[in-house]
Amino acid sequence: MSIEERRLRGEQFQETMRPGMSAHLKKRFTGASADFGAYSTELLFGEMWQRGGLDVRSREIAVLGALLGGGYLADFRVHIPIAVNLGLSRDEIFEVIYQLALYVGWPRAAEGLAIVEEVLPEPK
Repeated sequence: MSIEERRLRGEQFQETMRPGMSAHLKKRFTGASADFGAYSTELLFGEMWQRGGLDVRSREIAVLGALLGGGYLADFRVHIPIAVNLGLSRDEIFEVIYQLALYVGWPRAAEGLAIVEEVLPEPK
């Protein structure tokens, strides 16, 4: 697959994950970091997210765990609506955090739960 094909494939997938993501990454990574944005689109979204072996829901569960466990709470927050776009329900996201609690730490899990409450308030 050519770099151009990877880029197009990555941009299409980014829009599935989060509409507007392609434009956001192009604005975020400019100048000296422009290559990083291009690698994100081509490699991360054009290749890694679309490999066989796991469906995108499962990959997103892994990403949520890595982000919460690593303390990348701003990125964790961004991934909550992405998780919904990729097929996870609010309740499933809570269950992922409950499962992670003893691995990432109780306070970190509590932070994750609070973020989900903010981003996806309980339906009335």
